[in-house]
Amino acid sequence: MKEYQYWQKDLETMPREQLLALQEDKLRRMMKYVWDRSAFYRRKFTEAGIHWQDIRGLEDLRQLPLTTKSELRQNQIRCVERGKAPYADVLCVPEEDVSVIISTAGTTGVPILMPFTAEDRYNTSLAFGNSALRGLYSVGGGKGDILIYLYNMGGAIVGGGAGFITVGGCPPNSPIPVIPGHIGKSKLILETMRTLGVTILYATPSFVLYLAEMATKSGLDPRKDFQVRKIRVGGEPGPIAVPEMRTKIEKAWGAECYDGWGQAETQTRAIECVEKCGGHAMEDMSVFEVIDPETKKPLPLGEMGVLVVTSLTGNGSPLIRFDVNDLVRFNYETCACGRTSARMTLIRGRTDDMLKVRSVRFYPEEIQKTVGAIPGGTGRYLVIVDKDPVGRDTFTVKVEHQSEVADLETFRKRVEVEIRNGIGLSPVVELVPEGGLGRSAIKTTTILDFRKPGAREAYEEKVKLSKAY
Repeated sequence: MKEYQYWQKDLETMPREQLLALQEDKLRRMMKYVWDRSAFYRRKFTEAGIHWQDIRGLEDLRQLPLTTKSELRQNQIRCVERGKAPYADVLCVPEEDVSVIISTAGTTGVPILMPFTAEDRYNTSLAFGNSALRGLYSVGGGKGDILIYLYNMGGAIVGGGAGFITVGGCPPNSPIPVIPGHIGKSKLILETMRTLGVTILYATPSFVLYLAEMATKSGLDPRKDFQVRKIRVGGEPGPIAVPEMRTKIEKAWGAECYDGWGQAETQTRAIECVEKCGGHAMEDMSVFEVIDPETKKPLPLGEMGVLVVTSLTGNGSPLIRFDVNDLVRFNYETCACGRTSARMTLIRGRTDDMLKVRSVRFYPEEIQKTVGAIPGGTGRYLVIVDKDPVGRDTFTVKVEHQSEVADLETFRKRVEVEIRNGIGLSPVVELVPEGGLGRSAIKTTTILDFRKPGAREAYEEKVKLSKAY
């Protein structure tokens, strides 16, 4: 019989009726809070003809307009033009109370700056707040573990500038030591992991696999020469979106792999447990809505749609009905582990990530699932969409192959057939030797759509900077 662990058991296993009542109580408090303190939301609500007292429960929430990334960016620009901090209008506390300012990746536009207080970090830090600790305990982590956090935060591998974010976000009773990491010096990372006996590895899926490759090339066996027993991934499509990713990671390390969902704006918000049946949403910290991508109306429970998140905690810059733009599906049944929160069982990808090539629409994850299931491949790919001289769409997929693949032409043809069968569109398949598509500790580029204005120039500049680094 399985034994399950909890960090905050009362909240994690609260009967669903009580959980929804808690959400409504916190929602009413949050509505008054942003009305009183956020110039951005008071103006937004007023323009929509809504007073904070109109929002008495979860059903009333849908009266409020959505908050979009584009809207936040434009507001940020206006604040700067008025000589204010970019986040001045969304900030709900005195500026001197801001503890950390986080920037989004800016992959689809100007980065958004989000201010957080010490309390925000304590509760929802992507690095190691209470929400992250719930996730670590839910997969069997706890006292005796050592975690290495390999996202680019600056600082040295065992300390330095990165520490104030990771360690500063730890609740004081956290039993798990954290080693902050950063991009680069992968051999030193591996040496540190062996020396300190790291048991939990936390990074993007692509970097986790890259470290396994580096270890093997250095004459080490990731399954035998390290003590890693749990792997937590995020920041890129992981096992919830691409099940084959879990298989590859667990085979490479001989450790259990668990997915998580979060973003800079809303922080960590859904993490898998040992059952691996979806990410447990932190519903006492946020309200999760699923809406129709076209009508923007709420969908029935269990249907796939666009995710919208409303903050119930956080006092620096809480977000109300934030349009995450991810297509997701939730399961609302109590998990076998006893947790009662909704589980994110499907992440289809951003709606603006959908590609349309020669009238065929598909998501990058569909390519990833197909490529990842073909024997002889590393699972890495790069989709390149462009125009030919007469203006027709071109569709090229570069795919990495393992060194032991002897018949490359047979492998190439199989990739071509599988992709055509999967999405209904024939690609030009180009094979790349293992390692040829590069590796990243943050987000690996998988789509290059050169049909977009400025896309080629932006990519060439990125390559140039990468080589200089």
